[in-house]
Amino acid sequence: AYRNEVTWWIKALDAAPEPMRLPFARPAPAPNATPDEGVIRWGIEPEASRGLDRLRREAGASYFMVHLAAFAVHLAREAGREDMVLGTMVSTRSSPELHALFGFFSEVAMIRIAGAHDWSFRQWLMCVRAVMIETRAHTELPYPELTRELRGRGVNVPPIEIMFASVEVDPAVCFGGLKIDRLNRCHGSMPWE
Repeated sequence: AYRNEVTWWIKALDAAPEPMRLPFARPAPAPNATPDEGVIRWGIEPEASRGLDRLRREAGASYFMVHLAAFAVHLAREAGREDMVLGTMVSTRSSPELHALFGFFSEVAMIRIAGAHDWSFRQWLMCVRAVMIETRAHTELPYPELTRELRGRGVNVPPIEIMFASVEVDPAVCFGGLKIDRLNRCHGSMPWE
């Protein structure tokens, strides 16, 4: 399994692009920065969201995939480049035995998306869907271990400078007398390497 993971990532990152240069890029937040510094929040208008929901159902994609495809199109247009490596958090509960455990089990995953400037949004979505399904099948190695191994083999592993997160806003959940509500705060930057 270890060898298969490493071999898949070597192919996935073959001729990986350099980090994107975006017009809204800023230097990394200072150590005393506020939690939201370095974060760009964006949303989708309700009518556009309904159209995307129809497209999502037709394509057999998740909400996450639709949001990621929209973000990738936006980045491609802003940077003038359709090949990109992004980061996102993925669940590491791949074994059924772990599904009942309470707690947050996640890992950073690299996502290599290579689209084309003349693609329709549906084509971007289908590309992202395929990439996410394939990538998700190869996220067993922790990110720091994977990057060490790949770099040790001479693979150019681009740094993850753009992280993607998609949050669906749910109402508060109550368990008996305990109320769990969404915390409206971001933790800013995190070291991965």
